[in-house]
Amino acid sequence: MTQSLNDLNSLNFNQNAEDILIFAVEVKNCTMVSLILQTYKTHNETLLSISILNNDIKMLHLLLNHGLKANNSNFIEAIKENKSFDIIKALLETTDIDINTNNSYALTRSAERGQFDIVRYLLTKGAVITNACLCFTALKAHFEIVNLFIMFNLLLLSLFKIII
Repeated sequence: MTQSLNDLNSLNFNQNAEDILIFAVEVKNCTMVSLILQTYKTHNETLLSISILNNDIKMLHLLLNHGLKANNSNFIEAIKENKSFDIIKALLETTDIDINTNNSYALTRSAERGQFDIVRYLLTKGAVITNACLCFTALKAHFEIVNLFIMFNLLLLSLFKIII
């Protein structure tokens, strides 16, 4: 009886801690989140999603530094919701994300929007330029990005020739 009561108390504490954490992330209270994460470990990726949707880079860094792991879904969500370059960069620098997931969705979407800095960064991280990406970018008349694609491919070709 005592053991099951302890289990119940532990369960209630864990649920309360999760609820408080979610609330603290939603209201962007980094101090409260930090205090809770010092004694309570969580793997709740909802916390990352909330910080991404809030475009809260400080909170995202705090959560990642406390061991939460972003995944491909978080990365796609950040691209889809047109989040800041800092958010994209933080996700790619702190976790193992497949930059070319969903047929290079991140590069295609960023190029289509004309986000030159994000496109350049994604290319340096290994993003693959697909035909669809090139077509959508040209159709949106983002010629500076089309030029970047051409220059990047020429650079890769010249490096490949040096290796051979």
